[in-house]
Amino acid sequence: MAATSSSLSSCLLSDHGIAAGDPAKCYTAKQAVSAKSLSMSSRLRHSMEASRLSSTTTRGPARCCSAVETKISPLFTLGKKFHLDDVIEAQQFDRDTLNAIFEVAREMEEIEMNPSGSQILKGFIMATLFYEPSTRTRLSFECAMKRLGGEVLTTENAREFSSAAKGETLEDTIRTVEGYSDIIVLRHFESGATRRAAATASIPVINAGDGPGQHPTQALLDIYTIDREIGKLDGIKVALVGDLANGRTVRSLAYLLAKYKDVKIYFVSPEVVKMKVTEPLMSLNEKVIWKHFTVLNR
Repeated sequence: MAATSSSLSSCLLSDHGIAAGDPAKCYTAKQAVSAKSLSMSSRLRHSMEASRLSSTTTRGPARCCSAVETKISPLFTLGKKFHLDDVIEAQQFDRDTLNAIFEVAREMEEIEMNPSGSQILKGFIMATLFYEPSTRTRLSFECAMKRLGGEVLTTENAREFSSAAKGETLEDTIRTVEGYSDIIVLRHFESGATRRAAATASIPVINAGDGPGQHPTQALLDIYTIDREIGKLDGIKVALVGDLANGRTVRSLAYLLAKYKDVKIYFVSPEVVKMKVTEPLMSLNEKVIWKHFTVLNR
């Protein structure tokens, strides 16, 4: 499971930052798959790297950074192309995009097993900005970034050990952090925080859980694992058990399962923590059969 988590994280990072092929051309890939422009600090950092590379000795093929050659550098991608500016909620994915993500994740599994690793994200920096505790999510993203050759800036408890403790707004924090990084992975205690961050940032933002809202990357991992283990997603029956009122992963997973045919979802929990029937959840009635139970019977 840990390897799968890292592979899927690698897939999302590779879409936002890069792609397969010559690592020196990855900057153009980023511009192509994301409509967002980079922050000025990121532009300057990559331009400096371009200057450094172009001043190397003439022995062997000349190297350059495509940060200064976006007009002539081709787009490199893994698998089928899919476009994501940010990852905010499960509803943003359609079935074709999910299939494309799974294709890339499978290729990432092969890259991950290569003992020499990969350098397709060399020169890129990911900031993991976590206002809530996390072990698996944060480490899987950081592991993926490092295995692809990138670097990580991390704040494990931003709620207590960042300027948020002094009253800084999320928007101001995002404006600062984007100057140091090329992509932000955010976990926050407030529902909707990632949407606010994405609206503020000029670089891609990935939702790693926003309070009781959603956890789309965990849901992506869940359906990828179901598909890999069972061999299909159409026609399956899924029981989701536990604290469904506050379970952000359950909500995201339900939205993703609704992309598939003849799916039945059984929500099982005590009444006090039953799934809150929101408008997006009600919209699932047209796509999946779902029922609520307080007891899970065989």
